[in-house]
Amino acid sequence: LHLKGQTPVGSWSDHLTYNTAKSIAVGSEQVYSSTGSSIIVYNKELAELKKMSRINGLTETGINTIAWSEENKTLIIAYTSTNVDLVKNSIIYNIPDIDRKYVPGKKEINRIRTSGKYAFLACSFGIVVVDLIKREIYDTWKPGAGANNAEVWDITFGNGKIYAATGNGVYSADISNPGLSYFGSWNLINNLPDPTGKYTTLILSGSRLFVNLS
Repeated sequence: LHLKGQTPVGSWSDHLTYNTAKSIAVGSEQVYSSTGSSIIVYNKELAELKKMSRINGLTETGINTIAWSEENKTLIIAYTSTNVDLVKNSIIYNIPDIDRKYVPGKKEINRIRTSGKYAFLACSFGIVVVDLIKREIYDTWKPGAGANNAEVWDITFGNGKIYAATGNGVYSADISNPGLSYFGSWNLINNLPDPTGKYTTLILSGSRLFVNLS
């Protein structure tokens, strides 16, 4: 009998947590679950589990949130450092631009939404738009009432508009507007119970917009 007591020389083993789920992303074939330090992948057809971590090529271990783009078959991973990984066909592409850029004050990625060829990152300083095909930062948008950065907690789309839940209310704008980097292109939704309150989640279902007031 030949038994292995250790991993081969030059290889690594991880001792990360795999029994918690902090963020979920669902694709047509697989379900991705972030544990905060690694990712569990569940294959729906084969009912099999596998894991992704630094050993498989992920850039870091501190994962803040994840999302899946069905159109582009791409998993988007945002780290607590604001580093971003794109995983497509088991190949990992790193986008370090947000991490490297100086932003005064808080710098975090709170949530990721996808639409078409873009991923929209709700950040503490605005919305960062990532081109998933070119694998680069496309633009940065600034919903809010003034030049100061408003923290964006969530994003949703519908009826030709984009909606942003921020720490200072819910804002909307025409998605086709090329000037969304200017705060004046965004409109505050005034008919909410607390128009300037902290809203952390929102989703559009049909013609109704559901929002969560923190």
